[in-house]
Amino acid sequence: MMLNGVKAIKFSDYILDNVHGYISLTSLEKELESLPAFRRLRGVKQLGATNWVFPGAEHTRYSHSLGVMHIADIMAQKLGFTQKERQLARVTGMLHDVGHYPLSHVGERAYRRFFNGDKVKKSDDISLFYTKRLLADEKQPSFITHTLMNKSLDTFHHESISERVIRSSGAIKEALSENDISVDDVCSIITGDIKDERLIKFVQILHSEMDADRIDYLLRDASSSGAGNGAAEISALIRRMEIVKHPYYGVDIMGVNSKGVVPADQFLINRYFTFAQVFRHKYVTIINRMCEDVMYWLLKNGDFPQRETLFSWIDSVDSNDGFFNFTDSFFFSEVNGFSEKHPLAPPSVKCKADMLSKYAAPRDKRNIIISGASNLSIIEGLDERGALESADGYAVIEETFLTKHAAKDEFIAAYEMNDVGLDIDECLKRRLIDGVAVIRDKNDVALLYDERSSVVKDLRRHRTVFFRIYEME
Repeated sequence: MMLNGVKAIKFSDYILDNVHGYISLTSLEKELESLPAFRRLRGVKQLGATNWVFPGAEHTRYSHSLGVMHIADIMAQKLGFTQKERQLARVTGMLHDVGHYPLSHVGERAYRRFFNGDKVKKSDDISLFYTKRLLADEKQPSFITHTLMNKSLDTFHHESISERVIRSSGAIKEALSENDISVDDVCSIITGDIKDERLIKFVQILHSEMDADRIDYLLRDASSSGAGNGAAEISALIRRMEIVKHPYYGVDIMGVNSKGVVPADQFLINRYFTFAQVFRHKYVTIINRMCEDVMYWLLKNGDFPQRETLFSWIDSVDSNDGFFNFTDSFFFSEVNGFSEKHPLAPPSVKCKADMLSKYAAPRDKRNIIISGASNLSIIEGLDERGALESADGYAVIEETFLTKHAAKDEFIAAYEMNDVGLDIDECLKRRLIDGVAVIRDKNDVALLYDERSSVVKDLRRHRTVFFRIYEME
C-alpha cells in the first residue's frame, strides 16, 4: 500500500503496555528493540529510587521509550506527517533515552556535577539559594534562557550520551540506513538541534512543553505511582493539535487550536501537581539526593566509571557488555557493603550508603512548602517560617513551576534589559517552538500565556519551593 508516494507503515509485532494498551512495532522497531543498547533500559528505572516511597513506581526507561514512540506517532498522524515522517518520529521517540544513566536523572546529576563542575545542588547553601537564584532571577528572569531552544551541547547530558550511543552502534546505524532513515536526523531531533528548519516539527514533538515525552511520563508516572493528577484527557489535547507554517518566521509551529486551550491548561496543571505530589515528596527528595551524593563521591574517588571508561564502553557498545551493565543494579551493587569496600569514606557518605542499603531514609526535622507568584513572596514566606536562618541538619531546597515561559510583552521587556546573544526575532521564534502554541488561524499564532481564555496565563509565574531539613543518623 502506498500513501503520499511512500510505502505505508506496516506493523509486524506488538507489546502490551499498562498505559497505552497494545503498542505496535514495525520490523525496524522490532529489530532496534532486540538490541542490547535498547534492552539495557529495562534495568534503568524511570524515577530513580522513587519506588521506595511509591511501590508501584517500578517502571523503566524501556517502557517509557516505547510509550513516547507510541504518542509521537499519534501526534504525527494528527499533524498530517507522511509515512516516512511518521517512522522518523517513532524512531526518535524510541531511541531518545538510550543514553540514560543508572537511576536516570539522579545518575545524570551526579556525573554532570562532577565532570562539569556543577556545584549547585539546588540547595545546601541556603543563602546562595535565595540571594543568587531567587533574587538574581528578578534581574535576569530564567524564562529568557529557558525558552530558547538549543541543542544539548553538554557532553554528559543524557541526550548527548544518547547521540553517542546511536553513532557508536553499528547495529543501530545499519538498521536505520536499511530503512532510509538518516542517523544525523535522528541525532539532531534527539538533541534538540533546530538549525535544520526541516526538522523543527520533529523537535517539537520530542522537546516542546507539550511533547510526546512529557505526555507519556505524565501518564506513566502518575499511573504507576498511584497519583491521580496525571489522568488528563490526552486524547482531547492531541485531537486539537495543529501545525502551520508561521507567516513571518517561515518555520513549522505545532500547537493547539482555540478549542485546545482548556486541555492544554489541564495538561500543564496536572503535570505541576504530579511534580509536587510525587517528584517533590519529602522522602523521594532525600532518597534520590542520597543516591546522587553517594554516586558523586564514588566518582570523585575513582570508584565509579570515569569519563574515559564510560565513553570507551559506549564507543564499543556492540562488542562489550560494559555499558549494557551500567544500570541501577551497577550502582546498588556498590552501595551494598559500602563501609567494607570504602573504609576511608567520610562518615556522612557512609551513613547515606548504609541507609540506602537498608532502604531507609533520614527523619525530616523541618518541612516547609511555600507557593507564590513572585520571588519576593517566596523569600518573604521562607523568612517568616525561619527557613533562611542557618540550618542544623541536611538541607534540601527544590522548586516546581507551572511553566517557565512568559507572556510576549514580559519576554520582550526582559530581552531589552539583558544581553541574550540572539536577535529578538530569533528569540521570539524559538519561544514559539518551545512553548505551547495556540493557532487561531494560519496568520495568527501565539503562546498559551498570551491567550485571554487560558488559566495558565494568570498562573504562569507561580512556583512552589520545598524547603526540607533532614536529621541524618
